[in-house]
Amino acid sequence: MQIFKILWQWIKGNLMYDLLKSIYGLVIGTAGFAWLMDYLNQPITGTIAAWLLCTYGVAFIIYLLLNRLRQKLVPVIEIVHPINGAKIELSQVVFGNVNPPNSFVQLFIYSRDKLWYAKQPDVTGNGWATKCEVGSNTAPIGTEYKIIAIAGAERIDPHKPVSNPPRGQSSSREIIVYRK
Repeated sequence: MQIFKILWQWIKGNLMYDLLKSIYGLVIGTAGFAWLMDYLNQPITGTIAAWLLCTYGVAFIIYLLLNRLRQKLVPVIEIVHPINGAKIELSQVVFGNVNPPNSFVQLFIYSRDKLWYAKQPDVTGNGWATKCEVGSNTAPIGTEYKIIAIAGAERIDPHKPVSNPPRGQSSSREIIVYRK
């Protein structure tokens, strides 16, 4: 255990300063590259410097790969049309994008009766679309409705409204529309 403390003190005292100086030199100009090459060519410091550079390089590559994998696993979904604040007809086409392609998407419309109505849009690649009725014929002009798209949630029967939309892997931002 004592040997590790001594080794760490030596690295902290000698190598870290020179590595930081090398990195600073790389940022400022090519002089830093010569410092780094000198350390990589020396037996003890070169081995430690190479080991540190490899370790940080591998850790950075793993970080990038995990970040990329996370982006592929968690769907990203958005409603493209209608836009927030739009005035719409009773029968309306709603469409948007989803990534990864062909993810399971459900659309939910919040109505005056304080219930969410589900609709399963057709998904083709990264796009999804559905024609739906927003509200009823008896709704007054200017009635507010909320629309949200959810990816990766349990399937909800379109004929049975729910008090809350299901929690999926991701959801779009809520769009508020008004009847014409």
